[in-house]
Amino acid sequence: MNKEILKRTQSEMMLVTNFENKRYLSGFTGTESSVLLTKDKTYLITDGRYNLQANEEAKENVKVIIAKSPRHYLDEIKLIVASSNDSSLAIEGLTMTVLELEKYKNSFPSVKFIVSENIIEDMRLIKNDQEMSFINKALEITEATFEYLLKTVKVGMSEIEVKQLIENKQLELSGEKQAFDCIVASGVNTSFPHATPSNKKIEDGDIVTVDFGCFYKGYCSDMTRTFFIGKKINPELIKIYNCVQTAMKAQIKAINNGIKCSDVDKIGRDIITENGYGDYFVHGTGHGIGLAVHEGPVVNQTSTSVLEAGMVITIEPGIYVPNLGGVRIENDILVTKDGYKVLNKTSTDINIIK
Repeated sequence: MNKEILKRTQSEMMLVTNFENKRYLSGFTGTESSVLLTKDKTYLITDGRYNLQANEEAKENVKVIIAKSPRHYLDEIKLIVASSNDSSLAIEGLTMTVLELEKYKNSFPSVKFIVSENIIEDMRLIKNDQEMSFINKALEITEATFEYLLKTVKVGMSEIEVKQLIENKQLELSGEKQAFDCIVASGVNTSFPHATPSNKKIEDGDIVTVDFGCFYKGYCSDMTRTFFIGKKINPELIKIYNCVQTAMKAQIKAINNGIKCSDVDKIGRDIITENGYGDYFVHGTGHGIGLAVHEGPVVNQTSTSVLEAGMVITIEPGIYVPNLGGVRIENDILVTKDGYKVLNKTSTDINIIK
């Protein structure tokens, strides 16, 4: 793998600073480290706080180096670079700061620095069987949490209370942590795509949107469901729900190995526009998930990505009408050689809690 990465970066060494990329290459889950790639070796540099953890988690081909402290990571990297005859070093332009780059340039005046972008991220797009098992387990936890939610949520609960139910249940079911700060919105608050849970109480007739996920063995799930509670349901919101579901199903049905992400987006966007809600679909259709909850490929109007077998993406169209409410439904999808596989088991049909 190292030779392939270095070939893509057109360098002889690479310093990896992105958290997910460091984990992907080394296996290490600690929060502080540096990873240096050469043609023949992968070096994981960390400090004494993580000595046991690094040696337990590091992959077979990874050499663990324990520095005196985080301030001494660079000293260890200097020793490795000095012992090699390599003269070029790739860095990750999306995660290294200008100040850090200047520090490294001053430390290696004879080394040519090459700024790379999305090299390792592109390799992470295709998931192997082990990665898929972790994603599936994370989603299993999230879906079990949603089923629990449908039996537990009641009129009078606040959005923050529902958020706490979600977080506690996912942890109880062996989720490592939340994949992101979960969204819980009710009533008119659902017209905000990324609403922050508040003290607003859920009322009879409210529409409720929950968007959440968890990590399992470092891999995440991401699911959105919208449901209704009570008896006074607004018929226009039912109409909007059916429109979003129709768009979502059409987008999923179109997924195949080789389709453009922008084409998938267009299919759902056209349906929503034809139903008169085009101005209220204000975000892209989806994104990849894996070690990060938002990774490639991006599925939106301007995406240049093409779907390939082994990618895992979300499909999450939505409609958000100010002063009325909104609907978003989201499933996680595996792209296969012959088309797609919906990873979710829970239905996207309308749920009304009475």
